[in-house]
Amino acid sequence: LDSQKINILMIGNFLENKGQHKFLEAAKQLEKNKEIYHFTIIGNIYDENYFRKCENLIKEFELSQRISIYHNIYNASDFINLFDILVVPSMYDESFGLISVEAMENRRPVVAFACGGVPEVIIDGRDGFVVPVGDTKLMAEKIEWLAMHPDERKIMGEYCRKDYVERFSVETMTKRYLEL
Repeated sequence: LDSQKINILMIGNFLENKGQHKFLEAAKQLEKNKEIYHFTIIGNIYDENYFRKCENLIKEFELSQRISIYHNIYNASDFINLFDILVVPSMYDESFGLISVEAMENRRPVVAFACGGVPEVIIDGRDGFVVPVGDTKLMAEKIEWLAMHPDERKIMGEYCRKDYVERFSVETMTKRYLEL
């Protein structure tokens, strides 16, 4: 990773519902300050045709120099703390959004589509931002806001950790389960 850049991570296996194509569309929209961003996708190829579609978008959007893709990593959440922002562009079938919770645990704000249970995990404006599904323009704007406001990004990261401990830690979940 380049410590001189804003490092933006997306974790998800290459399946259309995970939204890598939307992540790429948002990256393309960050053209204005493109030299400050580096994008990373960690995900295994489950749908070869979809992966090829994403590769074609990378070429079409001229993102090749600003994006890294890693496969065969089965502990991707262990790397979240190396990045500045986590993006969750899931389009559907995101019942909970564990990766968002893992980002919160690592003090990393999240920019996510309001898909499934994600809006119940991410408190919009506190743990990051939740935007309408498919709205890559707004997603890009929120990523840019976080990039341009490092102090606020750090404060959001602290709220993420606090909310993780209070709502999703093993201790909290165990206590709530026993209360039920």
